[in-house]
This record gives sequence, C-alpha cells and structure tokens, in this order.
Amino acid sequence: MWRKSLDGNPSVAAKANRETGRRVAFVRGINVGGARSLRMDELRRLAAAAGFHNVTTLGASGNVLYSSNRPPTVDARKLTDLLVTQLQKATIVVRTASEMERIVRTAPFVKPDPSVPDKWRFVALLEKASEGLLPDLPAASPVKFAGRSEREVFYTMSEPTSHAIAMVARLERNLGTSLTVRNWNVVRTIAEKLNTP
Repeated sequence: MWRKSLDGNPSVAAKANRETGRRVAFVRGINVGGARSLRMDELRRLAAAAGFHNVTTLGASGNVLYSSNRPPTVDARKLTDLLVTQLQKATIVVRTASEMERIVRTAPFVKPDPSVPDKWRFVALLEKASEGLLPDLPAASPVKFAGRSEREVFYTMSEPTSHAIAMVARLERNLGTSLTVRNWNVVRTIAEKLNTP
C-alpha cells in the first residue's frame, strides 16, 4: 500500500526525509546486456567516496539511494567524476525524495490502461529541464508517449523491442539533454523507499 505521502498528503516521515536530503542517483547504462559491468557493492563504495551518506542500492542497474545536504548537481558531478575512472563515461541523474514523490503522484500512469503491464511503462529522467519537442512516432510504433513534464517523459511499449534502446538517443537529440530510463515499478519502489523512515 502506498504511503499517504505519495497521494498528495505528505506524512511526517516523508517531510523529515526531504529535510534530511534523501535522494536517488540514477546511473545510466551499467549492467545492461553484459556491458559496462559494475558490482553494486563497488557502486556503494564509490558513492560513499563521493560524500553520499546512508547509501543503499536497489537492483543491479545503478539506482543509488542516499542522503546529502549538497545541491543535487554537486552530487551528480562528484559521482560522475569517480565513475568515469571506472567506466570511461557516466551519466548520472539525481532526484530528491520530494521530486520522486511528485513523479509518482502526477504521472499519467496513476490510472493506467490495464492492457499495458507495469513492466512496459517507462519514465525517461532528464538530466536538466527541457522544453524540446518529443520525436514524432509512426502510428504503428510499439512505443507510445503518455505524457511529460520539464524533466520527465512517460511512455509505454506494447512489446519488448529494440525501439527502447533507440528511444533514448532520439529523446536526447530532440530534448537536448542526457537522460536515463527506468521501469515504472522501479520508479514507484524508489519513491516509496525515499519517503519511508
């Protein structure tokens, strides 16, 4: 069951988490298809070396939950600098507990089409705000845009397809910023964990 904090009524615990700087750093493209391999214990060590506190990871795809009182852009830069030494390149997107709460509360998936399983709902998390236009999609595309904000794009896929990988590059070109993509189930789980004491 979702906490009250995720349906628009912030709980005391959620408010406390926002005040202590609970955040998530999404690391793009590690442990996907055997490429850019990085163990989560090593990622946690690097995050701690970057000055992150209370570091945990969720799954094996680079979701780092932590506490910090620095600006999120500073956190992203510090972790990026350390990861570049390991992986040659890195894209880090940081969201605060309150930002994750907003994503879940306002996403167009809140009342989803039951024909689309949650595992085929995605959120593209932009590194910086963009007012760029979304790419045009052919009518027969298995990818359908569900909505967007300045820093997120929500979309669904009707089937597993190589279009998912191509979508990242197309979105980056059109929106003019780096991004990473997470499954809707992962986004909801992270939002809940960040807003739970």
